[in-house]
Amino acid sequence: MRDPMSQSEHREIRGLLRTLGPILIAAGGLCIVIAFVEFFSKFGGMEPPRLFWLFFIGGPMLIAGLAMTSAGFAGKIARYYGREYGPAASTTFNEIARDSRPGMREIGGVIRETLTGEVSAPTALLCPGCGEPNDLDAKFCRSCGEAMPGEVACPACGHRSAGDARFCDECGTSLV
Repeated sequence: MRDPMSQSEHREIRGLLRTLGPILIAAGGLCIVIAFVEFFSKFGGMEPPRLFWLFFIGGPMLIAGLAMTSAGFAGKIARYYGREYGPAASTTFNEIARDSRPGMREIGGVIRETLTGEVSAPTALLCPGCGEPNDLDAKFCRSCGEAMPGEVACPACGHRSAGDARFCDECGTSLV
């Protein structure tokens, strides 16, 4: 659905907000300053303040001017925030995606094995320290340098399984 307001009408209203908003801010601020100065100058004297009512006019004028100015510059402010935060958000998203990739692959493998009944051979040895995948024959982790586990003997049957295996390949006994 297209907005019924034309581009020229939009520009005209935006120009009005950008002009009238600062004028109201200045007028409201001036009313508040006059009321403030007059109010405190009457201390110590017998005469009551006569311009105190300017507080009640200046406050709403100041708020209306701030709202109009914000509306008039909303597009510029939004574009600034987009350029400021966009690259940081993109970098953060990419880092999270990269760091979670090994875990997602492992979850995908488990789901595939569950659905198909096929157990795939491990393609990488996960570092026990940082969880980064390494080559199956790696002695040390390429990310953190921690020593990679070798083979583990099953306490029940003696079968030798990969160092990161949780269960024996032969009898299913827990190796953890």
